[in-house]
Amino acid sequence: MTNQRSCFGGSQLAALTVGIFFLLGLSLPKSFSLLGLVFVICLVCGRRELRSLIKARLVVSSIVLLVAFGCSFSIRQFQLGFWSLTGASFADLLTFALYPSLALAVGWLSRRTFFSRRAMCLAIVAFAVGGLCYVLLSLAISRDPWWRLDEVFPSAVTVPWGEHGMSGQNVGSVEQRAMPALVLAGSLPLLFVRKPQGWILKSLLAFIMATIAIYSLWSLDGRLGYLALSAVVAPSFFLMINRYCRLLLLSAAGIILGFGLNRQWLCDERFPMQLAFLRHIAEAPWGGRRITFDFEGCLGQGVLTFGPPPNFIHLPHNIFLDVINDVGVLSAFFLLLACSALLFGLTRILIIVYSPGRWGVSDAFAFGLVAVLVMQSMFQPFLYSDRSMFVMSFLLTGALLAEPCARRPVDAYQC
Repeated sequence: MTNQRSCFGGSQLAALTVGIFFLLGLSLPKSFSLLGLVFVICLVCGRRELRSLIKARLVVSSIVLLVAFGCSFSIRQFQLGFWSLTGASFADLLTFALYPSLALAVGWLSRRTFFSRRAMCLAIVAFAVGGLCYVLLSLAISRDPWWRLDEVFPSAVTVPWGEHGMSGQNVGSVEQRAMPALVLAGSLPLLFVRKPQGWILKSLLAFIMATIAIYSLWSLDGRLGYLALSAVVAPSFFLMINRYCRLLLLSAAGIILGFGLNRQWLCDERFPMQLAFLRHIAEAPWGGRRITFDFEGCLGQGVLTFGPPPNFIHLPHNIFLDVINDVGVLSAFFLLLACSALLFGLTRILIIVYSPGRWGVSDAFAFGLVAVLVMQSMFQPFLYSDRSMFVMSFLLTGALLAEPCARRPVDAYQC
């Protein structure tokens, strides 16, 4: 008897997970709590594979490092007085001390036992659709009238729900909800070339969702999204063209990038801010949000100041630098080791599947979402702006690392 029959059915559990991913994309109040329920159910259903998990050295070592990160991060937050024994701090404690390592284990066990490639694709699409609905609702509420489609929001929009109900929120926090839908753009070259069953409808839906996502990024004056779009589309696109076209394309991209950086067309204040932060880590290596410095912004911005709240610029917009700023280098070191090991494992799998004969739509979805999450973790305040995406990144990573030994490799190259 397989594990999926030991509970209430692998297909039902997969459908429940897909539904919860849609709610997570919508960012509904309390929807993040449902993820804990999924973790418990998946652990119960996959308990017979725990011995196999123990043999997966890369996953186990990463889990240990994530536990060390979560414990050191949480203890230091309490020591510095940033957290207190309240309900909000309890949610933070779960998010950082427990959920990352648990999500990695659950992702591995789920893909190993009952979660098929098709179900993983559907979960990614459900999360993307939910995120797009959230962004479009926010844009409609913020516009007056709601059909003023050419209005751009450079700083803040009104979100339909959240911790404080309908309220204003920074555009960066809303923008990152639209970015997962960009993974659908990476599937378009494959759908056009492979022409699987129903490819016209699938291509049309993917094109519509990707176009809405790009429009949302433009409406929110987003910049990071275009970099993520390039990373998502490039793997599938490069397989569709010969090596001479690739060389020409890379040369043109390099020239445009270099010229844009030189003339500061592609400049973003996050880049000089992060470089300046690295030079000032020695001022407060054990955290406490005490680092303060001035740095040169982009063209026309002049000199900007980084400092603790209530200073406007008080987050480095990088997952590792945010941890250093808050609690110091020790927790950041544990997180860096864990993420480096996981990225090494994902790179090995990517090398295996990245070839014209094996790279498929589900691969474009999964590794495209990895690219989006990496972009956000490196250039967004990922730890604070979106807990669900932070935890989901480890869930997706665990599922991908289980690919070589999954018992249900069905729908391996099509969704």
